[in-house]
Amino acid sequence: MRQPNLDEAARHFAEQLSGTIGAVVGFDVAFTATRLDEGDRLTVSTTDRMGIVLTAGREPLLRLAVEFQCGWDAPGHFLAVHKSQVHVSSVEDRAPLHRYEFVKSPQSGIPCSHLHVHAHRDAFTHAMSRAGERTPRAKRRARGRAVGRVEDLHFPLGGARFRPALEDVLQMLVDEFGIDAADHWESHLAQGRQDWRHHQLAAAIRDNQKHAADTLAGLGYTVEPPPEGYPEGPGRQVSSY
Repeated sequence: MRQPNLDEAARHFAEQLSGTIGAVVGFDVAFTATRLDEGDRLTVSTTDRMGIVLTAGREPLLRLAVEFQCGWDAPGHFLAVHKSQVHVSSVEDRAPLHRYEFVKSPQSGIPCSHLHVHAHRDAFTHAMSRAGERTPRAKRRARGRAVGRVEDLHFPLGGARFRPALEDVLQMLVDEFGIDAADHWESHLAQGRQDWRHHQLAAAIRDNQKHAADTLAGLGYTVEPPPEGYPEGPGRQVSSY
């Protein structure tokens, strides 16, 4: 059943994001839901577009900027993320250290869920300068005159349904950078991660109902198809790169 109001659904999503990050960092974090146009598209993002300042030893260390572009899913039943950006940068430099990005319908063959790492290593740039020409993107890189940059590479992250959750990014920042975290932050992230994966699993099942039914039947369950039968073929989201 369709949620009654897109703005209301987006505001609820913004509140969830505020609660998730706030429970980790120990202070209030504001997210805003904003209409992009007259259609069914909204942006849910950190109120401060520069991002949330994260501290280590109570000293500012990193900025976390989060933005989701949302709308209804294809059947028009649930709020869906069409595009997202999670950027981590130093407080001393606006350029990201790394960024997690998702594009529901990517162009030029890039993976829909991917990671960019802003770094430099000679071995990387050497390999990029000798790229093959099998795909248009690799061909442009091989024939380009500029030195390849590591941040131009798209590292795939599990496709549309199995991409990392925001909770995974937050845990990485605590574990790897030692940012200051509130008491019981791990339990909050564990619950959020479980909710995210249950939601994604449900979406993956809707994408490929016949396969899900066959799997349950193989485990001994009795599964009856709907009167109209199962949708034909796997969902695009399941098989996307």
